[in-house]
Amino acid sequence: MSDALTVGTFNIKSFTYRSGRGHDFGPALHHISRCTPSPPDVFSLPEATHADLDGHQPMWEFTNALSDMLPDGESYLPFWAPVEGRGNPPLLLLNAAKIRVRRWFPPHCRSGLFRWGFVEAELPGIAGTTWISAVHWQGGQGRAVFQQHAAALAPYAAASTLLLGDFNATSSWAGEVQVDWPRQSIARGEQYKLLQKCRWSELAQDWVLDTRQIDLLRTTFGFWDAGERAGDPTVTTHEQGSSLRIDRIMASTGFPYSTLLDYRVFREEEGGDDSAPLSDHRYVYAELGSAS
Repeated sequence: MSDALTVGTFNIKSFTYRSGRGHDFGPALHHISRCTPSPPDVFSLPEATHADLDGHQPMWEFTNALSDMLPDGESYLPFWAPVEGRGNPPLLLLNAAKIRVRRWFPPHCRSGLFRWGFVEAELPGIAGTTWISAVHWQGGQGRAVFQQHAAALAPYAAASTLLLGDFNATSSWAGEVQVDWPRQSIARGEQYKLLQKCRWSELAQDWVLDTRQIDLLRTTFGFWDAGERAGDPTVTTHEQGSSLRIDRIMASTGFPYSTLLDYRVFREEEGGDDSAPLSDHRYVYAELGSAS
């Protein structure tokens, strides 16, 4: 088995796309290279907006540029997962020198909803299948859809599974940074955001943060969360007064790289110029080792 597997997720706002200007990956690539000179073996980009323009040119431009940062002879394979009606589909990049792809299940394939967005792969030195998915639970879908997303992961709890991306949800882990999201949203006149992160509690007769989806994964389904395992509650968004840890790296109990060697949440200023933020999300990175 290889000594370590590096993984990361970075929700670059709209994949740098701006109307009338297209994509400009330079600042994002600079930030990634400053934070991790050798980018992770598994990389999730939860908002790969318009990655399919002009024959998927933006997807390949970013993939090839990031591949150039890998050691000689290594390169990424991209897996873009557009879903009808959603504007920000995730992009998963896998280092082909370390991860062998068996199958790819794009959304709307005939294999069924629970397979959509998953790559079936072989990890170095590991017999059998590992399932990998870049996650983007889009806030505007609402909590009922999030419950469906979480429930659809049930078949993967007993398998070797890696999930990483923007879950748009926090947990009830005691270490999580506590914010009054409902009050902050109402104070800003953004009541619609109550439906993105909250639920109505009949017991409290008030809006409360909705942790049910992540809690289902980390308790009933037994997925472990890299930030929680590291004891690091650093928030992954930087919204004034209401930042949360919603960008996550999660793995099943059957995932063989279960030793957490390193975990980091990179503030943008740590990677260089913070005068023009790339996103309201931060780059999350982990190095995972064999349990043996």
